[in-house]
Amino acid sequence: MIKKIEKELKMIRYANGLMLSVVAIFIFLMVGILYQFSSNMRLFGDYFIAITAINAVQVVFSLNVSGLIASSAHKKSMQTVLPAMVCFGVSIITYLILGIKNLILYKAGSMDMQQLSGGMLYEAVLILVFMLYTAFCYKIFYIATAGFLIIFFATYIGMGAMNGTALYIFWVNHFSRGIATT
Repeated sequence: MIKKIEKELKMIRYANGLMLSVVAIFIFLMVGILYQFSSNMRLFGDYFIAITAINAVQVVFSLNVSGLIASSAHKKSMQTVLPAMVCFGVSIITYLILGIKNLILYKAGSMDMQQLSGGMLYEAVLILVFMLYTAFCYKIFYIATAGFLIIFFATYIGMGAMNGTALYIFWVNHFSRGIATT
């Protein structure tokens, strides 16, 4: 089983546009990290960091269109198991990066314990939403994308309450008054 997985992972080097995808992943990661440490809107930085998992899975899916995989005995595994493993692995690494970032901000005094725990919970939910989107977007793209946007913004508004984000503050100031007066 492990040798089979190793063989499938080695196939990634034959992916279409591998270097461009690796550069895109690196750019998204760097923009997310820079956004984290230079802005009050840290949740958008979380978004940029978490999106790296989707880019990594796209690299794996680009293998499926090649004749090399179509004639392989590993075709079914390459289309189902490998993308899930890559998404899970990159998501774990992403969550580790976000955890280290939160620890640095906590030690620097930019965050208290409630913000730290709320941020880690938000980031876990965000990564879960990305993983679910990745699983569904290649089968039912429009429904998955609409569901992703609804869940993402609901999560952003709901979990942003813990971090006092600008979108949540805007929501409270403008829409809660209208609901309370009617």
